Amino acid sequence: MHGAGPVPVPWTLLQQLVATKDSAGGLGASNESFYSNATLDALVQQSLGEIDQARREALLHQAAQIVRAETAVIPLHHEAALWASRAGLTFTARSDTLTYATDIGVAR
Repeated sequence: MHGAGPVPVPWTLLQQLVATKDSAGGLGASNESFYSNATLDALVQQSLGEIDQARREALLHQAAQIVRAETAVIPLHHEAALWASRAGLTFTARSDTLTYATDIGVAR
């Protein structure tokens, strides 16, 4: 299941899931559908070399628009994490859905 657990940078999913398979270039490692789009690949490649965050995000947003427009990925499952606790406690949910006792505190 892609995207489950910690994803250091959400955009890495573009590199892994929809970039054309290129083991020498380190792209498309999880592209099991063999989807390929030269424009998307160019945007992903440009983003990898871009150090300006705003420009990098703009490139990746363009790539994501291509993925949506071409239905390059069809999500089959969306994980929903739920927690419950008694009154008087606080809890900060983690993006990786793990639960640690240190995440629970006393409400003030």
